[in-house]
Amino acid sequence: MPYTKNKLENGFEFDIRPEEAPQVIGTLLLACLFPLLALMCVSIVLVPVVGALVAGIGYLVQKSSNYTRFRLPSKFKVTSDGISLSDKFYDKEDIQRIIIRNHVDKYEYIPAVTIRPSNYGTSTGLSARFKMKEQLINVSYRVDMETNGTPIALASGLTEPTAYAVLSDISKILNFKID
Repeated sequence: MPYTKNKLENGFEFDIRPEEAPQVIGTLLLACLFPLLALMCVSIVLVPVVGALVAGIGYLVQKSSNYTRFRLPSKFKVTSDGISLSDKFYDKEDIQRIIIRNHVDKYEYIPAVTIRPSNYGTSTGLSARFKMKEQLINVSYRVDMETNGTPIALASGLTEPTAYAVLSDISKILNFKID
């Protein structure tokens, strides 16, 4: 269960755990499998060096801001009067809206279909990059509260259905209309 909602005497407490980000190192090594095999024919000594380099790049990519940003567990309380997060109370009247965002999908669109001449294939590395990016997009939704013009992340690292469920639950408690 990605999140739990516990009934309190005057509202609900949400305990939300982010989904796991996709593993990059294995996908990169798999994408480099054929080039590594070809390199083995040329020089067996270079294979472990290049393999270690690819694994190092995968590790650095996985520690980048797109992978680690907005991936923290959160706990907050929602009452009909407002939202309490990190010992700070946000009054219902000061909350402009509750919104779902995806920080990974914001800047780059990955087309589902690529139009190209039929005798050309997609390179393995590019295909792996698109696959990793799509997997990351699928677990990077967050629910933000906008108060006084400032977005505040309530829950992050979610799938789209989980994000909509959290948004719906919060909106019902606050008696906000979902558009």
